[in-house]
Amino acid sequence: MNAQRRIKLGLSDKISLTVIAVGVLGLILVYYTSIYYRNIAYEHYQHTIQILAAIKIEEIVNDLKADAEDLAHAIEQQPGFLQNIAEKNTQALAKQLDNQFYQYFVTANIIALSKLHVVDIDFKIIGASNEGIKTGTSTQLICPQLSQNANLRMGADRLQLISGTCDHNERPLFVLISSLGGLKPVGYIQIVTDLTSSLQKLELALGMPVQIQLQNGEISYLSEDWPDVLGDKNHLPVVYKLATLNNENSAKISLMADMTQFNQRVMSHRNWVMALATISVAAAVILILYILQSSTITPLSRIQKILNLLNQYGATQEKKSRVLFAQLLENIITLQKNRKQRFAVMILDLENFEAVNKQFGHDAGTELLKHVGDRLSGILRNSDIVSWTGTDTPGHKLLPVDTKTEYRATLARLGGDEFGMLLPTVETEAQAISVARRIIDSLNSEYIINNQEVTLRCCIGICIYPDHGQQEQELIRKADKAMFTAKQNAGKYCIYSAETL
Repeated sequence: MNAQRRIKLGLSDKISLTVIAVGVLGLILVYYTSIYYRNIAYEHYQHTIQILAAIKIEEIVNDLKADAEDLAHAIEQQPGFLQNIAEKNTQALAKQLDNQFYQYFVTANIIALSKLHVVDIDFKIIGASNEGIKTGTSTQLICPQLSQNANLRMGADRLQLISGTCDHNERPLFVLISSLGGLKPVGYIQIVTDLTSSLQKLELALGMPVQIQLQNGEISYLSEDWPDVLGDKNHLPVVYKLATLNNENSAKISLMADMTQFNQRVMSHRNWVMALATISVAAAVILILYILQSSTITPLSRIQKILNLLNQYGATQEKKSRVLFAQLLENIITLQKNRKQRFAVMILDLENFEAVNKQFGHDAGTELLKHVGDRLSGILRNSDIVSWTGTDTPGHKLLPVDTKTEYRATLARLGGDEFGMLLPTVETEAQAISVARRIIDSLNSEYIINNQEVTLRCCIGICIYPDHGQQEQELIRKADKAMFTAKQNAGKYCIYSAETL
C-alpha cells in the first residue's frame, strides 16, 4: 500500500510528465531525423563522387590515349622501322620495340608500358617486344576483341585510331591500335599499357584516398593514408567499378570521402535544435505548472487527493479526518474564489448519541453510527465517510428526499457524534436550509438497535462562504457556533449570524 502511495501522481505531475514525454519523443525524432537526412546526404554524395570519378577516369583514359598516340608516332619515326615491317624482320622489330621501354615516355612514368605488338594489314603479328607481359605464344594478341573490331573496318576507317580497355590475366589494360605508313598503311602497332598505374592519378585529381582492387582480390594500389581512415565514421566509402570493352566488370576502385566537416555541421545543428527543444520543453512544463497553480485544476486535484484520504482513514482516525476536512475546505475556498461562487458549510451533531452509547454499549453505538452514515449516504450518497452526490441546479428548489439530484456535496466524520458537510454548489441560505431539513427528517426517524427502537436528535449549524468568512478555520468555527446555538435553543438547525451569535 505504501509503495502504491509513493508512486501515485497528481494531475500536475501527469500533465508535466506528458509534456516531458512528448518533448523526449521530439528529441528522439530530431536525433533519428538528423541521422536519416545525413544518410540521404551520404547517398547523394556517393552518387556525385561516382559521377565525378567516372568523369576523371574518362579524362585519364583520354590523356593516356593521347600519350599512346604520341608514342606510336615516335616509334614509327625510328630509322628503318617501316622497312623492317615491310621485310617482316621480326628480330629487328623486337629490338626496336624493346628499346621503347627505356625511353622518356616510360621512364618518366607518363605511360606504364606493358607490351608492344606490330601486325600487318591482316592483323597477323610480325613483331613483338620481349619486354613487358608475356603473352604465351607469338601469335596471340592482347585484347583480341579490339583487334577483331579494327580488322573489320573498311576504307578510310582503317586509318583511324581505335582503343579500349580489357582484362589480361585479371589485370585491366588500356590498348591502342594505330595505323603505320600514312594513307597506305603497311601495318598497325598495338600499344598496351597498365591502366591501374594511370588510375593512381585519381588520388590527386579527387583529393581522396584510393584503393584499386583487381578481379582476383589483389590490391593493385593503395593510398598511404588509407589505413588511417578505415573504420572512421567521418569517412564515406565510394565504390566505382571499371568496365571493359565488353562491358564486363574489371577493377574495383574505392574512394574515401572525408565527411568530417559535414558531420560536424550536422551534429552542431542537431545539438542546437535538441538544446532548443529541451529549453522549450522545460519552459512549457514551468508554464503549465504556473497555469495549474493559478487555475482551478490544482485545487480540484488536491480535493480529490483529500477525499481519497478521508475515505481511507474513515472513523478510525477522527483527528486526522478533522484536519483533512479543514484542508478540503481550504481547497474548495480556493476553487470557489476563482469561480466567484458561494457555498455552504455544515456541522452536524447527534445530540443524544452518548446516552444511547452508554445504554446499549459501544458495539450498539458503532452500529447506530453505521445506520446514520447509511441515511446520510441516502441523501449525500456513496459512503459513511465521504460521498459525492447530486442536487438540482443552483438556485432551483430542492426535490423530494427520494429523488436523485445534482448538487455536489462532501461528508466527513469529524468525531464520535459529529459530522462535517461541504456543499460547494449550495449558494443560498434557502438551499442550505432545504438540505438541512432533509437530513434532519432522515436522521430523526427511529432506528432498530438490538431489537429496540432508538431515536436520535440531530442539530445542524450552517454558514455560507464568503458571507460568514473567507478562511477555512473561520467557517468551521462559525458553523460550530451555529450548531451549538441550535442545540441550546432546542432547535434543529441554525444559520450563523453575527448579530445573534
